[in-house]
Amino acid sequence: MGDEEEDLNQDGNFDAQDCQGQNGDNGADGLNCWDTNGNGVADAEEDVNEDGNFNAMDCQGANGDDGENGTSCWDINGNGVGDADEDLNEDGDFNALDCQGEDGADGNANVQRFDILLDGFNDDFIEIDISEQALPTTDYAYIVYLLDSSGQGNDWFSVPGFLSITAINNVYCQVKIESGFNLLVLRFFDSSNLSMLVDVPEGELLALRYFAIRVNEDQASRGGSKGVYDDLKAAGVDVSDYHQVAKYFGYTD
Repeated sequence: MGDEEEDLNQDGNFDAQDCQGQNGDNGADGLNCWDTNGNGVADAEEDVNEDGNFNAMDCQGANGDDGENGTSCWDINGNGVGDADEDLNEDGDFNALDCQGEDGADGNANVQRFDILLDGFNDDFIEIDISEQALPTTDYAYIVYLLDSSGQGNDWFSVPGFLSITAINNVYCQVKIESGFNLLVLRFFDSSNLSMLVDVPEGELLALRYFAIRVNEDQASRGGSKGVYDDLKAAGVDVSDYHQVAKYFGYTD
């Protein structure tokens, strides 16, 4: 029979809810992380960030030792001085534009540049056979430019992108690599209707120039061409500017 004093939770039932042990002793109060001397009092020196509050923002470890200064990528001999032979692009500055990798182990440069003359070109597409140039295409990133007849050797349009040429304005040029056929393919579209191909009049474009950049293992792990483009951007190179890209890869023209 359940006796009255056995109904510990006083709910009128005699069941497992009444099977409670004795309350344990209260534990000792812990220390706040900011209370460095453990006296339970907020002392002035414990307000580490000096904001008038004593809280987790004051729980900072000791400052670590300063690390050694690193070596700039252009500083080949590591002496911390810009030596004449370290200004690889000869622009008078010592910066990331002088940080070029070595040639590949097979004796071919990691970066190759190719020029295709467009004498007499008058069409809505260009196909370039690269089967004897930078292969396999899956191992390279390609940066492509077109020379406008009005540029006099200095005005290179970055493609893919919009071209503003003399005879017809606002042409959009698409570019892609057809790996199965080893073709570099450019197509010209009406910028107001990107499903409509347009012919570029003869004499408007003088040349096509492209860089083939060998993708290293790190860049391949970051998407191949995307890894190359990300590295150029990190080096302060605007890929849409031919002259910046040429200077970065050591071409002086």
